[in-house]
This record gives sequence, structure tokens and C-alpha cells, in this order.
Amino acid sequence: VRHLDKPLHDFLADFEKKHGDDTVIYLMADHGLHMQGVYFMFDVDISRKEKALPTFYLLMPKGEREKYDKALKVNENRMIQITDIRKAVTDIAGVSAFHAEEAQSVLSEVSTDRNCAALRIPDDRCVCIKK
Repeated sequence: VRHLDKPLHDFLADFEKKHGDDTVIYLMADHGLHMQGVYFMFDVDISRKEKALPTFYLLMPKGEREKYDKALKVNENRMIQITDIRKAVTDIAGVSAFHAEEAQSVLSEVSTDRNCAALRIPDDRCVCIKK
């Protein structure tokens, strides 16, 4: 990963200079190990979460970022799913599209009462903290 970070940073910095005033970038990357190994023997719960939760970055022009900054900060620790990101993309593009009933754009505050069952995430994929 260390070898990819600098090239990715350089690419994004260059891209922002050339296209940053009119481009939105959604950057998602799966992370975590997907094969059994030593990592899994130490803390099963943490390794399961690392495997299940992808990294998600949203890069926007400054004017757009300021418009949605409050909601994006609130949503940092809320449960979102790919349909919420899709809804945000179509909202920014001004495109009317079908969305899953439970989809909520990440550009507005996402509900705090979401859970795996409501989002139809199977129990074996749910990473909610059980109390």
C-alpha cells in the first residue's frame, strides 16, 4: 500500500489542479485481508470489520464541498450503503433515477436509526456493534 499512496496522491493533486473546479470524485477501495491467516487469529471481530468495511472518500470542488460539509461530517460515523452513494451521484448530476426505497443521499444527514436488518444486510455480513 505504501507504494500506491504517493502515486495516488500525486495523481489526485494533479487532477485537482486541472479539473478540480468542476469534478466530483468518489473513491472507494476495499481493504482488509480476505484470506485466513495470522491476522485472523488475534482479534476476530476487528478483522471481520476490516474485511467488511470499505474505504470511501468524496472529493468535491470547494463550493460544492461547503454546501454539503455539515451533512458529510455527520454521516462519517453513520451507516451508509452503496445505494446512498448512488443517490448522491445522481443528485449531483441532476439525473432522475430509480433508487432503492431505503436509499438516502450521503449529501444530506442519513438517519441514525438504520441497522443491518433495515438495509437488508445479512447477519453474517453485519458489522454493527452489538450491545
